[in-house]
Amino acid sequence: ENIGFSYKTYIAKDSVIWTSISKFGIPAAIVMIDQDSVHMRVSVPDKFAIECDFRVLSNLMGVDVNYGLMQSFFTGDPTLSPNRLSLVPQNSEQFVLKEERPPYEVSWFLNGSTFKLNKMVAKDPNLGTSSTITYSDFKTVKDQLIPGKAVVEATQGGEVRIQLEHSTIEIEPDKTNFRFRIPKSYTRRDCSMQ
Repeated sequence: ENIGFSYKTYIAKDSVIWTSISKFGIPAAIVMIDQDSVHMRVSVPDKFAIECDFRVLSNLMGVDVNYGLMQSFFTGDPTLSPNRLSLVPQNSEQFVLKEERPPYEVSWFLNGSTFKLNKMVAKDPNLGTSSTITYSDFKTVKDQLIPGKAVVEATQGGEVRIQLEHSTIEIEPDKTNFRFRIPKSYTRRDCSMQ
């Protein structure tokens, strides 16, 4: 599959991520992510909703996902474990940090001047699968560089390519009153989204 979306995102740092996703200007989904759960309301092509743990995003992205990783996904920051990192020499424009997160081998490709992610690659050598997120078009939002575009490519359970482009992103550390409602006309699905 090759899917392109635009989205508006509001982040209450280390608390809640609220995203409105659209396709050709038509509302397609609302996603709210908090510290331990994912709430998703999809309106096209079928109206359904899920509320579950991070399994749904882990299955979609082909790598174990938690709140910190999702926040980093939107801000273009790496989530590093200093004790397990190794530096791979590159050049002054980019450097690579490699990390073992069993069963994954993760590579962080950082911009040499901004220390923001150019790309993140997670490979599962046991299954022969990988997930790649590539960032571009960085913009300044509240004195913080945020990627305007992200491309997710995963090979787990078939090849998937999702291109995301921010129409709006706001970082609101004090805002926590995000609302998520499921209309009665929506079908509830389990975490497998089946």
